[in-house]
Order: sequence, then C-alpha cells, then structure tokens
Amino acid sequence: SNKICPFAQRSMIAAAHKNYKAEQVEISLADMPEWYKKEINPREQVPAIQFPDGTCLTESALIAQYIDSVTEPKDLLFPANAEIRRQIRAFNTVAEPAQWACYAVIWAKAEETEAKINAARVALAKVEKAMSTTSNYAVGSSFTLADVNFAPFIIRFSSTLKAYSGWDIAKEFPRILAFRDQALTVPAVATTTPPAEFFISSYAGYAGDKKNTWKYHLYRAVGCPYCERVELTWAQITKGAHTPDYLKDKDYLTEEVVGLGSKMPEIYKMFVNPDEEVPVLRLPSGALITSSEQAATYLAEQFAEAGLIPTDQQKTLAGRWYVDAASRVFGEIGSNIVNRTKDFEFPAEALAELKLSEKTFAASGPAGKTYLFGNEPSLYDFLTLPFFHRAYVLLGDKLTAIAPTIVKSVEAARKDSVFGSRLMAAEEFLKQDH
Repeated sequence: SNKICPFAQRSMIAAAHKNYKAEQVEISLADMPEWYKKEINPREQVPAIQFPDGTCLTESALIAQYIDSVTEPKDLLFPANAEIRRQIRAFNTVAEPAQWACYAVIWAKAEETEAKINAARVALAKVEKAMSTTSNYAVGSSFTLADVNFAPFIIRFSSTLKAYSGWDIAKEFPRILAFRDQALTVPAVATTTPPAEFFISSYAGYAGDKKNTWKYHLYRAVGCPYCERVELTWAQITKGAHTPDYLKDKDYLTEEVVGLGSKMPEIYKMFVNPDEEVPVLRLPSGALITSSEQAATYLAEQFAEAGLIPTDQQKTLAGRWYVDAASRVFGEIGSNIVNRTKDFEFPAEALAELKLSEKTFAASGPAGKTYLFGNEPSLYDFLTLPFFHRAYVLLGDKLTAIAPTIVKSVEAARKDSVFGSRLMAAEEFLKQDH
C-alpha cells in the first residue's frame, strides 16, 4: 500500500470497513523495492494483496470487492441486489473518466490549466448527475463500493486542485462536496485519510511549474496573548520534535498583523470579525475560527502527528481541567497588565484558582518534568503559557512563590529554540501601549 495513492486507499478503506486482518506494508512510489516489482506486481503499482499461497491480486477495485466477499456479510459494500450492483457499476463508469480528467489538471502546465479545468468540469458534472438522489452517498442510501472507489480521489482533488490550480471544486459542485463530507463520516474513510497538507505536499512533484496556494491565514495583533496561543501551537507543529515530514520547511501559514482599537482596519471589522477581536484563523476552505482556543485546538487535531494532544484520555481530561482552572486566573492577569503595577495581590478567588492550576500542573506528569505532561509541550501548555508568561514578567517572585512548577515551565519556554522567540521579552512587553 501507499498513503499517497488513492487506488491504495480503496483497499485500505475496504479492509478497515470490513475488519479484514492483513499485514500492511508501505511501498515507496519513488523508490519501489525490487522484491516488490519482481514478486508482487511487475506493473510496479499499488495496491496489491498477496495470499498465503503466494498468489497476488493487484487491481484496487477487485481487491476491495474480494475483501467484501470473504468477510462477514454485514455492511456489504457490493450487496447481493442486481439493481444496486448495476447502479454501482454505472456510477464507476462515469466516475473513472472524471478522476483522470482531474489528474490532467494537476499535471498540466500553467498555460494549459484552464483548458484542462474546463474538461474536468464537464466530467464532474456527469458525476453529480449520476449521484444518488436520496442520500449523499454515491448510490442508494448506504456506503458501497461506489463510495470506496470514488472517495479517495475526490478527497485529494478537493485540496490539491485548489492548491495548484486555484479551482475549488467544492464550491462549484455542492453534491460532490456533500458526498465527500458524508464519506469522511465513515470511520474506515476518516481513519485512512491523512490531512490535506499531506496530499498537497506529496503532489508537488506532479504539479510542474504551478505553485501551491493552499494556505492558512492568521490575523493577529502584536503582543496579544490570545494570538500567541495559535502562534506557539503552529510553531511546534511545524518545527517541533514530532513534525511530520510533509510539514517540514513548508509555508502553510501566512500572518497578517491587525491593529487594535482605533487602529483596526474597517475592512477587517466588516468582513473578518465584526466583534473586532483577534485572533482569527482562516482555513484554506475559507471558513473562519474566531476563538483562540478553538483555533489552536483545530490545528493540534488537524496535525495530530505532531503529538500536541495526548492519546491517553485521562491526560486529555487533565489538560482541559488545567486550562479551565488557569483561565479563571487570566482575567486578573489581564487587569494587572493594563494597570502596569507590580504591587498586585490576587483576590482570594483568583488565588485559589492559581493554586489549583499549580496543583493540577504538578500532578499531571513525572517528577522533574518541564511541561504539563513531560519534557515536550502539549496543546494545553500553549493555551496557558502566554498568560502565565505575562504574570511571570510582571509579578516575578510573587508568582514563583505560588506556582513554582508553572514558573519552571515558563522559564523553559522562554529559552526554547522552536517557540521561545515568540514569547515576548519582558522589556518589550512592558513598553507596549495597549
């Protein structure tokens, strides 16, 4: 198999959906092993399935149908109904030319792109016409081989075509968009589909002279701790210890500094955030996330390989609890910033929440740790560090006396080679005019 290849994903979806047990071997398309070409598939393609007797099956649609036929008859992908089977075959006949027409757009030179888009547009219109009228599945009202065969392609094209040709098929073909979104609700599809950025990075070699235009866009303000939540999260995702290869040295996020108060542009207030707040994260789809916590969480979930959210549910709950307790202190930290005073004492309620934050932090990982769960920062560290950093700058020993382990994490963060520069130095912060 191979994660880049939509044909290979067909087999992966079928296997996951029908709980078919088989050893999966990732085969490089760029450097295919000689043993694979000689013993498994002389056509030098994926997927392929090798049986215990050494024989192989190498056609993706046939592999998916085979898996369906030898597993439990529950949730059949190719039901024993002649009319449904006819519809599946008819849909596949229409969908296959559309798949290749879309690939032609990716492969085209810049000056040929418009003509190729027009050809693909005609082919996709035929696919929409062939789709089920009773559901968002390809055929009938359930998940079938028609979905298995077409979903891997449309999932890839909805991001790669937009990235390399500027053509947003999701906007032009609403039924295909609904089909894609429906397919991604099926666990077997969702669990075998990498993030869009993986496909965009992987398809760069096929795109010729066309540049990638797929971007996240962050509207932020200088010195805003809420904005830093998103900035720190993104820095760790793209440059941290567990950054996936497809994100390394890639510029997927652009930033735009927005003034606050009277300095905020009218166009921002009208078209980006009428509430006149930052940050706002614009996704490549055009959707906007206006909550800093939700924006940081979205990125951490979207790029789960970066490891910012623990797989242990207990740790996740502890992290949320920590953020909740710490957020109750942030209001007091904010007022202290505005007042520019160091003779500040936390009110009793805020002091209790700070002590609870410290207790939760200290209990959530091994002794001697740097961050909440260990020596690598998590999403929950990035949701709180900007605020505790400001308290550290303004309160110094007062904060250390109450929350020594939290202060230790702040001091480590200030020195971190990945995101330390994004945390404001005390001198710069105190000079700012909010």
